[in-house]
Amino acid sequence: MKRFSSLRGRVWLLAALVTGPLFFYSLLVYPGQGNSLYRPIGLVLLAVASLLLARLAMERLFLRWTERLHDNLRRLAAGEREIRLQPESPVSELREIDAALASMAANMKAGASALAVSREHLGLALDGAGLGAWEWQLGSGFRVCDGRLARMFGYDADDLVFDAGQWAETVHPDDWRVVEAALDRHFSGLATLYECEYRVRRRDGRWIWLLVHGRVVEWDGEGKPVRMAGTALDLTNHKATEQQLRQRTEELVALVEAMPAVVYIARDPECREVVGNRAANEFCGPGNAFHGSSGAGSVADIRYYRPDGEAYAENELPLQRAVAERQRVEGIQMEVRLPEGRNRWLLGNASPLFDDQGGVRGALAAFVDITQLKTAKDDLQRHRGHLESLVAERTYELAVAKEAAERANRTKSRFLANVSHQLRTPLNSLMVLAHVLVDNPSGNLTPQQIEYARLIQLSGSDLVNLIDELLDLTRIEAGRVNIQIRPVPFPDVMQNVRSTHRHVAKQKGLDFKMAIDADVPAAIVTDPERLQQLLRNLFSNAIKFTAQGEVALRIRRAVSGWRYGNPALADPESVIAFDVIDTGSGIDPVQQHRILEIFGQAPAGGKTERNEGSGLGLAISREIAALLGGELGLTSIHGQGSTFTLYLPLVYAGPVTAAGGREPKAAAPATASESVDSALGGKTVLVVDDDLRNRFVLGTLLERRGLQVLRAGGGAEALDILAQGAAVDAVLLDIRMPGMDGYEATRAIRENLGRTALPIIALTADVMTGSREACLAAGCSDYLTKPINHAELLACLCRWLERSPAEA
Repeated sequence: MKRFSSLRGRVWLLAALVTGPLFFYSLLVYPGQGNSLYRPIGLVLLAVASLLLARLAMERLFLRWTERLHDNLRRLAAGEREIRLQPESPVSELREIDAALASMAANMKAGASALAVSREHLGLALDGAGLGAWEWQLGSGFRVCDGRLARMFGYDADDLVFDAGQWAETVHPDDWRVVEAALDRHFSGLATLYECEYRVRRRDGRWIWLLVHGRVVEWDGEGKPVRMAGTALDLTNHKATEQQLRQRTEELVALVEAMPAVVYIARDPECREVVGNRAANEFCGPGNAFHGSSGAGSVADIRYYRPDGEAYAENELPLQRAVAERQRVEGIQMEVRLPEGRNRWLLGNASPLFDDQGGVRGALAAFVDITQLKTAKDDLQRHRGHLESLVAERTYELAVAKEAAERANRTKSRFLANVSHQLRTPLNSLMVLAHVLVDNPSGNLTPQQIEYARLIQLSGSDLVNLIDELLDLTRIEAGRVNIQIRPVPFPDVMQNVRSTHRHVAKQKGLDFKMAIDADVPAAIVTDPERLQQLLRNLFSNAIKFTAQGEVALRIRRAVSGWRYGNPALADPESVIAFDVIDTGSGIDPVQQHRILEIFGQAPAGGKTERNEGSGLGLAISREIAALLGGELGLTSIHGQGSTFTLYLPLVYAGPVTAAGGREPKAAAPATASESVDSALGGKTVLVVDDDLRNRFVLGTLLERRGLQVLRAGGGAEALDILAQGAAVDAVLLDIRMPGMDGYEATRAIRENLGRTALPIIALTADVMTGSREACLAAGCSDYLTKPINHAELLACLCRWLERSPAEA
């Protein structure tokens, strides 16, 4: 363009140089010859020169505008969106071109900005969906992946290019057939979109799953694909989840098939399509395969009946109930009458199955075959009457035997009291005379005669001790032992033991030792007379069966050694141990359990070479220890000696159950059994429990004690009995019952019926923290945990029924 404009300028300059001089020459040479030839020629030349000059000026202006237009077009082609506007052109067409060019530049700038925003939105959408973009040039085979897809392949790049060979190496060999089939469907028009799942190899060698979508975006003139574009999604984690879900499904299917329970599944809300597991097919029997029905199973000729013999209506069957009620149905018991006259019993539950929208899509029911259990229960029911008659008969016999035993025991007590009186009178004279003979005041007896008198004295003393032990044993068994509690200083205890036994030990040649630990308190709160009796029995036993060595007493604090569960010794910080130690021959381990029993003695060759003693002292000591809230323990090594340990609470808190299973009690006007019977006799107790067995056991126990028993199977029934005005003295109330539980029943009795003074004793298997507080807060009077200890129950009833109405 510049060369062209330069040549044009030189032509115009030459024309001007030629015509200009001619014109001026004609004017100068022929100034007065206006009609001469040269004047017109000069004018013509002048006109031509003027036109040429004017054209030159216009052409120069046009060339400047076209050069500026060329520069703006070049800038637009280079991607620039800013152009230099032309000066105002005198030609309207040029002005329109300039305005159109400026508008095009503005539109291109706005389009580029919108394209940038669109690309940003596309990138955000791809990032949010986890997608990578790709483009495939089918002619060259090159595949271009964006940075997202490149990172799926393990490359850290904005773009990634694969040629045909590289791409072929990335696709898993087993998946090529799937890829090619998907491409063929799309190229042939069978599928509007190319869609395929296949595996590719990452840069690090790992295989990942991709879900690829795309379409042909350019075709050639012959209708062949030229270029494709699309997206790819990493499905590796999704595939792993699918695999785990598939495995779990297979495991659940295998579990359902392997379990012995009968399982039915309804696949539709109407429960028309029902399938079952292997156990269900076997339950129905040969030839009754599942083919769909409206029953609990899927065999049309099977019938279902209630325990009372009534047939189930279709809408009452487990699957149908679960669908209709949209909740779990539990504890369904039904008799299934199978073909060929076979009858079975099932027990189970049913639950609805929901779809994604919360609608019921079917139900599942699982049952166990309880035919044998039901048969056994029916047999048990048939035998129950017979057993109850036997129990009643045996109970009568036991009551007769008990009365006879108690009568014999009372006779024995009277006999021992009378014999003691009859024996003590002559023994008193005998022992006094023996003592006089031993002293030999006249000096006329020989040593042999004095020894005879001493033997008479010792034998009389042994006989008195035997009588005392028998009377002690009788008083303990009758519960007539008086306990007088007061502080007993430990120095007084040691002084009494020393004054009683030290001289006897010295006479036998035994060392006598006593010790008390420094951390032992100053005194123990107990019965001093019974404590001294215990220590006297233990020391007498130790001295009697120790031939040489020593006997010793040690008083100490104890942290263990007694029977687990003894409530009186529950605090180890408040337990005192009295160890009576001897160096005798010890007790054989086999015989140690017998030594504390009544009339229990170590055999000859065990503790000594011969049997000595009555066999009552240690048994009585064990019973008295229990009366004082403690225990008597024994450790012994055969051939080395024995240690009898008396464990007592530092402060007396009441008696405990003795080792023999009896509960020693303080003095009372009658036996424990008679005390309970007198406290409870003629009273009426309402037993409320939803379990028939519990009502029977508790009622039988109370009736044997002379109580009148009313029974209720639930809270509502108990309220009805009380509302009818039944004369009830106490209520034994189970807490956890269906329908109205124990808490609701208690509040209703207190608030609705106004029975605020009626003793209500809660019975519950819940031993968690807060259960007792919850029962008392609901209005219960007392609280017992299951399994119920009959002694605790009777004691609790005595405690409440012995109160006056005001106290209750």
